[in-house]
Amino acid sequence: MILNSLYYIGQMTIFAVAKVKYFYEVSVKLVFPISIISFFINSQSHNHKTKINLNGKTIQDLQKTGIAFDHGTYIPGVSFTGIFSHEELEKLSSQGFQTEIILDQILSPRQSPVSCDPKISNTPNYPLPLNYPYGSMGGFPTLQEMNENLDLMHELYPKLISQRKPIGNFRTFNNHTIDVIKISDNPNVLEEDEPEILYTGLHHAREPLSMSQLLYYMWYLLENYEYNPEIRTLVDSRALYFVPCINPDGYEYNEQTNPDGEGYWRKNRNPNFDGIGSDLNRNYGYQWGFNNNGSSNNGTSDVFRGESSFSEVETRAIKYLCEQHEFKIALNYHTFGNLLIIPWGYSNVSTQDSSQFNALAQLFTQHNHFTVGTSFNTLNYEVNGVSDDWMYGDTKTKNKIFAFTPEVGPSFWPNRVDILPLNKSTQFMNVMAAWNAGAYADLEDFSPTNLNTDAGTLNLLVKRSGIENANINILCTSNFSGLVFDTNPIDMYVDAGNSKMTDINYHFNSTPNIGDSIELSFKITTGNFSKTLVVKKLYVGKPIWSESCENINQWYAPSNNPFVLSNKNFTSSPSSYTDSPGSNLIPNRKYKLKTVFPIDLTRAKNAYLSFNAAWDLDIEGDFAQIQVSADGDNFDPVCGKYSVAGGAFQDLNNPVYTGLQKQWVSEWINLDKYKGKSIYLQIIMNTNQSEFPHDGFYIDDLKVFSTSLTNSSDLNTEIISLYPQPARHQIFIHTRGSIDCTRLQLETLDGKNVRANCQGSSNEYRIDVSNLNSGVYCLKYYTQSGHREVHKVIIQ
Repeated sequence: MILNSLYYIGQMTIFAVAKVKYFYEVSVKLVFPISIISFFINSQSHNHKTKINLNGKTIQDLQKTGIAFDHGTYIPGVSFTGIFSHEELEKLSSQGFQTEIILDQILSPRQSPVSCDPKISNTPNYPLPLNYPYGSMGGFPTLQEMNENLDLMHELYPKLISQRKPIGNFRTFNNHTIDVIKISDNPNVLEEDEPEILYTGLHHAREPLSMSQLLYYMWYLLENYEYNPEIRTLVDSRALYFVPCINPDGYEYNEQTNPDGEGYWRKNRNPNFDGIGSDLNRNYGYQWGFNNNGSSNNGTSDVFRGESSFSEVETRAIKYLCEQHEFKIALNYHTFGNLLIIPWGYSNVSTQDSSQFNALAQLFTQHNHFTVGTSFNTLNYEVNGVSDDWMYGDTKTKNKIFAFTPEVGPSFWPNRVDILPLNKSTQFMNVMAAWNAGAYADLEDFSPTNLNTDAGTLNLLVKRSGIENANINILCTSNFSGLVFDTNPIDMYVDAGNSKMTDINYHFNSTPNIGDSIELSFKITTGNFSKTLVVKKLYVGKPIWSESCENINQWYAPSNNPFVLSNKNFTSSPSSYTDSPGSNLIPNRKYKLKTVFPIDLTRAKNAYLSFNAAWDLDIEGDFAQIQVSADGDNFDPVCGKYSVAGGAFQDLNNPVYTGLQKQWVSEWINLDKYKGKSIYLQIIMNTNQSEFPHDGFYIDDLKVFSTSLTNSSDLNTEIISLYPQPARHQIFIHTRGSIDCTRLQLETLDGKNVRANCQGSSNEYRIDVSNLNSGVYCLKYYTQSGHREVHKVIIQ
């Protein structure tokens, strides 16, 4: 009976393999047989995007299950969402966790971020190299295809890239070598005078993008060496080493089980005392086995750390390679999450070089906007025995290496159509890592986008992130001959990992026309690196509207959760606006300020809003916005230089300010959409339920500029005038011409209506204010033609 049943199931299995569509239909109807069928069809079970309801439990409680939780979305005490196998879901269920499958059969589709305005982006372009290989495994190269492609590189560019060579005499369990390749102007010579950098991929076998983006980078360097002066200088002055596949056994196993891609084996294939494989990125020697939260001593676990530190051939090979060289920087690529992780991993503490790590990380992620932080900062838990901790922390047999872990993309196996943009997303990071292995410094313009005086000061932030010491030189030029720099060039020195603001004074020998665009160039040179920062400034004259943030008389401020004055953090004395002065953000609050009186852009050819801002907000849920309305009721968020697309727990895909920006920045927003109208401004700040403290949002010195009008006295579109000002008993409203009033409202600054009538002649109206409290009020006037005006009224 049992044999007959097994035979029958075997027959079903053969049929299911031959008729895949039928297999999915059967899988809905049958329960017991399907688990056996799936075993014969595929030794790796289907994986599922799943939400785990934590109900107050912690990430440490999850880690005790022995499952890998280093990829996914974690909301402390609420949920963890990631991709899990059927066996892992059963293990979670057996240990009391409630799970909910969000998307069966793997892979949430990648959602592209919405950019405010691509015209304001200066993201470098890295075109698809001619020889880049789309492979046969879901668009990724197999192990053999990867090796063939590396061999082709050497065949075509033997003077720039070495042959792939085994690291030492190391052989994996399946007898594979672990190969290293060098790109330089002398690829077959040890260049001790050139800074060395290491790039690695495929620590984890199910992360092919970690390898493919390196192939993309290597081909880009080789194919552009002859034509791109920057690439030529980079390759000539650096020694770049690549280990695209640290885990050939595991990667080949995924090809065997899933030849079309989406194989989910993570570890190597070396048998252990209780199963197969060790997690190579838990097997490095620094703080190996620090605890059982950051790695597991269970041989069946996906995060099994190995039987001892460096027990695995693969990690011993990387150790040997690092000991034979003096790598300054290492990028150990993984997927996924769009993160850039820095040490320490084993504990929630910063390194003694945290300022240098953060300076490098902020530069690397300048264009891909990966989230930067330690493992705990980005994943909410620690990991131990990882590559970066050992490369940076162990200096007994090698030098200190500034090692990073980029986690690229939205999933382990992204769709083929997404491979190209994901490969591109890391190329600036790769190039910058190579430059920073030597002398490197960058410039950022913190000056307003506008020039509006005959003389002034430009604020340039000089950021030194390069590992090697060198002096810095800045040469300033302009395309407007009437602009003169008082000191030029500028020589300076900045310590590694630090920044220094330098003030560049200028004056005009001749005055530009209002609306003229002036181009300024700042060439920075340090070591063999040089770069020119080109910025465009608009000469706009004086603002037509301004707010110095000394009081809130021009704003509606709700009685609950208003923005208030801060006299401790501002750009111009005595104060700025903020949400929570003297304390951290209060969770689940909505702060708001709205202008009482409209700003007239009816005669503007072009219009701009500028302000200074600084913020410390939870990047997952807190956000601030600047909003604009043409009617005072319906507001839209507007894009600036520093706004980003809102995330799932913010205003999704709309421009927001979030994350950390402690240094005050000068924001610039184009208001051309609203020219020909009168506008209202609104500042909002929303907080979530983050358990981590954040300071909040600060804003100061708001100004509106127009290229057609120099000040508000040039405007003559108002049809009413008020007198007396201030008023004690009555306000008289006089209109120009005979205009029918349909509504006349006097409101408090919080929007409460205290008077409403249109009593009077066709061009003279009167409001009794004798019983009102002293203060500032808002008068709104409406006509039959739809005209609307808002005026400030002061009552004594």
